[in-house]
Amino acid sequence: MSSTTSSEQSVATLSASKLHELAIESFRIGNRGRLSLCDELRVLADTRLFHDLGHPSITAHAEAHFQLRRSETLESIRVARALQQLTRIREAFAEGRLGWSVVKAITRVASEQTEELWLRFAAEHTLEQTLAEVRDARRNSRDRPREDRFGLPNLDERWVLRFSRSEMEKIRLGCERLIE
Repeated sequence: MSSTTSSEQSVATLSASKLHELAIESFRIGNRGRLSLCDELRVLADTRLFHDLGHPSITAHAEAHFQLRRSETLESIRVARALQQLTRIREAFAEGRLGWSVVKAITRVASEQTEELWLRFAAEHTLEQTLAEVRDARRNSRDRPREDRFGLPNLDERWVLRFSRSEMEKIRLGCERLIE
């Protein structure tokens, strides 16, 4: 018995370029759906109509109906508010020229006067380069990408290490000995 489904078999007959076209269209549709959800969450939050739906907060409403965490709900609302002024970024997202990660990032720094610069930067650079440039802009209170973009800005790296409580106690004791 074959493990492929009938939809996988029909997709397998499509060319790479056709599959790519379908993926691009799906991406656009997904972006427009996310944009609508963000806008509706923003309106519910701004009007406090979530109370009429029996919820004590917009985050409780979003968790109950959309399985969104508090931080994701608040970020969606923040982005929707920013996109009210950043109409070119909103349009690029709806058209599938930007992904959600980039939109979340550049709406933290872009202004109406600089959104075109950020759109151009995102189009000419990778996702990681764009995110790095936004982090650097935030760190240096800039609303535009750097003019002299030789290399990436010097960024901090973050390590997340997990230890059991007993292991953590051993590490703490070891660090105390090093400091003495």
